[in-house]
Amino acid sequence: MIDFVNFWVNDGTTRESILIHPELDFNSVINHSTGEIKYHMAKYKNLEFIVTSSAMKVKGSLHYYFNGGQHNYNDFSISNLYEVLKDLENRFGIDYFNARLRSFEFGVNIRPRRGTEEILNSLLCYKYDPFIKMDLPSPSNGKTCKKSNYVVKVYDKSLQNKLWDDRNILRIELKVLKMCYVNTDMIFMLSDLLKYEKLNSLRGRLIRMIQNFLILEEVRVNNLSFEQNELLLKSQNPRFWQNLNPRMRNYYLKKYNNLIGKTETIKSELVSLVSEKSKSLIQVSIPL
Repeated sequence: MIDFVNFWVNDGTTRESILIHPELDFNSVINHSTGEIKYHMAKYKNLEFIVTSSAMKVKGSLHYYFNGGQHNYNDFSISNLYEVLKDLENRFGIDYFNARLRSFEFGVNIRPRRGTEEILNSLLCYKYDPFIKMDLPSPSNGKTCKKSNYVVKVYDKSLQNKLWDDRNILRIELKVLKMCYVNTDMIFMLSDLLKYEKLNSLRGRLIRMIQNFLILEEVRVNNLSFEQNELLLKSQNPRFWQNLNPRMRNYYLKKYNNLIGKTETIKSELVSLVSEKSKSLIQVSIPL
């Protein structure tokens, strides 16, 4: 469920031992004006270790790390995360109880009944802000919406990893840009990501995120009135929703939902799959 992380370690002993670690090949970045060393940087299994004179930053995908730095298209449970953090502790001396988070990502890979392309093409808005195409290396297909403290991302994980024989993995995730966004979840340290109640709180955020998607659902156009047809056409344009005041937005959203008039929607499938998958990934007790 957890993927990318960015955390700081301020322990001087750990910093010094990391710089001489036999598995890390550090390069020094120099200030060309003064000749002083700005920082040292090394990479290991998709993680970057950046060491300055006062702190050490580690960033990258813990999910990739778990898979030897190769991929993150399989599931990554709380027990897998614990295994990674213990490895970082045993291998590099990183105390995950004293590693302060600066940002992180969480999400799940699901296999919807509908095709990933159909789902991505149907995404209109998140909280009435339009989804835009994700900037990913080709081949790729994804949608994103950036807010001030976090980023919503939905993309074709199969296409990204060229899984031509496994073509329907959809990744839904939320990237925390500023830790104030999860203050109410009481998440501050790397070790907090091993606690069930905090992960379950993130799981709730993920589900509510999807519930705030505005999705172009399939509608049977037979016997629609002129007004209903007009609403159906207008609803496909994100600007229509953005230009409405809150009262009129709720009014037309209710009409749009009545127009859909069924329970088996794209949104309901996404909510169900994400709810089930995220629940299964955090249901192991970790000895902290």
